[in-house]
Amino acid sequence: MQKDSGVDTTLTSITDEKRRSTAYAALAWAAGLGMLAMVASVAHGFVFDDAYISLRYAIMLADTGELVWNPGERVEGITNFLYVLILAQILKFGVDPELAARGVSALGALMLLFGTRRTVAILLPGPAWRDARAMVPLLTLGTVALAQWVLGAMEAPLVAGFIAMAIWALLPIGTEDGASAGRLCLGGLFFGAAYLTRMDAALPLAVLLGGLVLFGDGRFLRRVSDAFAVSLLVAAIIAAHLYWRESYYGDFFPNTYYAKVGVPLDHRIEWGAGYLIQSLTEAPIFLLAVLLGTLALFSADGARRRWLLVFLLPVLAQMAYAVWSGGDHLPVGRFLIAAFAPAALVLAIGYSAMRGPMKTAVLVLAIVAGGWAAKTVPIPQHGGAEAGLIVGQYIATTIPEDQVIAVNTAGAIPYSATGHRFIDMLGLNDAHIARVENVPLLTAYQKRPGHGKGDGEYVLHRAPDVIIAGYADGLPIEESPFLGDMQLAASADFAACYVLKNESIQAPNNSWMQATGRGPTLVFRYYQRTC
Repeated sequence: MQKDSGVDTTLTSITDEKRRSTAYAALAWAAGLGMLAMVASVAHGFVFDDAYISLRYAIMLADTGELVWNPGERVEGITNFLYVLILAQILKFGVDPELAARGVSALGALMLLFGTRRTVAILLPGPAWRDARAMVPLLTLGTVALAQWVLGAMEAPLVAGFIAMAIWALLPIGTEDGASAGRLCLGGLFFGAAYLTRMDAALPLAVLLGGLVLFGDGRFLRRVSDAFAVSLLVAAIIAAHLYWRESYYGDFFPNTYYAKVGVPLDHRIEWGAGYLIQSLTEAPIFLLAVLLGTLALFSADGARRRWLLVFLLPVLAQMAYAVWSGGDHLPVGRFLIAAFAPAALVLAIGYSAMRGPMKTAVLVLAIVAGGWAAKTVPIPQHGGAEAGLIVGQYIATTIPEDQVIAVNTAGAIPYSATGHRFIDMLGLNDAHIARVENVPLLTAYQKRPGHGKGDGEYVLHRAPDVIIAGYADGLPIEESPFLGDMQLAASADFAACYVLKNESIQAPNNSWMQATGRGPTLVFRYYQRTC
């Protein structure tokens, strides 16, 4: 009887644990979906101005067969090659560009959810870990950064999706049984796709591959040979892309590299550190991953400790890269989303290593942090993009297409006026300005990555018909925060040849203008060439 009583007690304990796990899983799913709904309700109108740069390239490729910003000017002002190729193919079917971009980003988010869930299911199988596996939808659906950039029509969710699928495919390298040739090939292809979507995606995946070799299970030489085989395939993809890039654009690096990284290292580190701190508050999944992952290293068993190291290292590497590169001028942790899958895996495994009250505390903390971010962080609309769309439509219908227009905001205005030729005064899409060296740091705005360069004399030499100083709707040039505009304002040739114009553009149904108190009228300021 005593033995039977013990068995009954054990069975009851197991049943209670399963019920608790199921209840926690249901709570995690509900919280994740609820946070997703909160973000979507606030940010459904959000598209950042930079997204329209990629969309202009995609439109040009679909319409003309050239991957360019201006017809005939081979300058690579994008860092998301594969993303733009995919968009261009979709646009050939007449799909609205914003809808196409959001659809591709949503596909990336689904790949992220699927790949990460599959990986966790391998590492934490069975009903006992149902609640740990449910951390993935909680984090994926409930993270503001991911939802914001799906709506924002940027490539970051697609990068995260390819990385998640690459992790799932490459995971057997670190197991006792090893990976089949098919899985190695699949992992290499996903790795290559992530790189082609955004070059710096190679960093977290390379670190992860090294972690599988160093901390995985099974024979070390077998892990080395598997990783080497994957590396050969990825190297072939990278080499082919670099060969094409050099033959098409005449450079092994995109133009954006020169526009953004050609800033002194000490300034980049200062800006990058500030960006990282801001991103960890806007996207708390990464801070939680570091804290819980480090804590779990002391309490997890040997197998889970090895996996924690494998997935924690790419997260730390991406954070270090964000600091080194100067961060990003785009909000809501976009730069860190490449580390989303490994961060979610760290949290799921770290959560599984917790016991009793600690497990409950971690779940509550994840929900509270995510809920706070979902309530306070989402951006309803991007003013620069909204103003740029209005101004671009005005230019498309009012200013002749043979006139050249100089802008600082290279996204929504050129996107809305694809028949016009533009000069990008910040250099993202201009080879000369991007390569200007020894740039004086005269304004605080230059501290934003991609906003540090300018060359007013060069702009004057090109004699644009219209110059839009400052932001998308224009400013008097002496009030502009951009270096090139400051140089123009100090030029006697500019004062002699350009006159300020003010136009009132009617946009009565624009919700952004109404929300910001502009009413139905936007005042557009620009300088018209008179010489």
